[in-house]
Amino acid sequence: MQLRTLACVPMICIVWLSSTFGAAAHLCTPRPLPDRCLEPLAPRHWRQIHRLKRYEPGRYRAVVENCAAAVRRNPNNTSLRVAVATVLFNAGKREDATRLLSAPDLENDPLALYMRANFLYRSWNGRDKLPEMVRLAERAVASGSLDAVVLLGYAYEQDIVWSRNEGAAFSLYLKAARAGCAEGMVKAGMYYQFGTHVAQNWARALTWYLRAAEAWDAYAMFRAGYVYDEGPRELRNTDRAIYWYRRSASLGNGDGMLNLGWMYRHGKGVKRNYGKALYWYRKSYAAGIKGAVNNLAVMYLNGWGVVRNKRRAAAYFLGAAADRRNVTAMRNLGNLYDEKGNFWDSDPPAAYFWRYAAYRRAEIAGVRAHLRSDLIDDERKLPSAEAQNVRNEAVDWLNGGRLPVRYRKGIPEISAFGPP
Repeated sequence: MQLRTLACVPMICIVWLSSTFGAAAHLCTPRPLPDRCLEPLAPRHWRQIHRLKRYEPGRYRAVVENCAAAVRRNPNNTSLRVAVATVLFNAGKREDATRLLSAPDLENDPLALYMRANFLYRSWNGRDKLPEMVRLAERAVASGSLDAVVLLGYAYEQDIVWSRNEGAAFSLYLKAARAGCAEGMVKAGMYYQFGTHVAQNWARALTWYLRAAEAWDAYAMFRAGYVYDEGPRELRNTDRAIYWYRRSASLGNGDGMLNLGWMYRHGKGVKRNYGKALYWYRKSYAAGIKGAVNNLAVMYLNGWGVVRNKRRAAAYFLGAAADRRNVTAMRNLGNLYDEKGNFWDSDPPAAYFWRYAAYRRAEIAGVRAHLRSDLIDDERKLPSAEAQNVRNEAVDWLNGGRLPVRYRKGIPEISAFGPP
């Protein structure tokens, strides 16, 4: 029951780059390094999926000032200006960032147009700026930006401006993929894997994942490993799965770390090693895969590689369920509240709450069926009015409401035990 789921002042630039350059880099094809102002990075940093992370406001001035001379020496280096604009954006200076990329000489530059559209996409808190985002993305596409093709695909897929149109999104992703864009390859592969708009075809999905993986896309490596691990029987190859999970994990992908840990935990294709499983679960959690804490909870619950600690396990299960989407963690909480002999007495309403929340979020038919069977048993232990009240509270919590204290009775905060 586990979730499977880039020199001015080197010290300053290194701190900045660790959190921003994935956003400034061109996603689809490598670009020349912007100047000696920036520390060279391994190829993997040029191919990360863009994520604009929060930048410490107190440091952005030093970075911008130290790189200003390089910008003046290289006025035509769009990549450098985009990198500085990204620092400004991440520091909350969004107007300054946009102004830097709105210079007359950049009006038709595909990278500048794309990043302006991307800034709007990443910061919108209403729909007033989204039509402008689409117009910029369309201009970037006309200027040759494959990244903007993918961004337009997002707009269709996520119902940003128009009504959702999976067919248009898939066509855009496929266009970017065929032009050599790793991000487009991954998205096209996912459409084939899940049968979204097109007939489900795991083999085609794998083909696109492998092409993107060859371009050093760490997430594509993870997805290729998953197909070899959990795909149709004719595609399964445990050795290849482990190979791609390892490569993905070595490039910092949290999903790859999580599944590599799972392989060690179960001894699938490798010798079972709880120590290595714990190592990769913790690395995955540190890489931002919050659901990895559920897997750590299982280790503490059973005493695998660690001293058995049910209270710590329960705290971790609750931490994993906090996003209101981790079905496995919710189900595990329900099971804990259903057991006798824990550090709390069995609690039928709490068990029902967590199983019902899991049922409402579950998408896999087999999981829903098992949960429904458990819910029927739970409902026999509760008066109908109380069961209805529990269901209402579960739905309210799933929709963003507060978690009633009685459904976490006896569970301490994760902070009581330190980082997972």
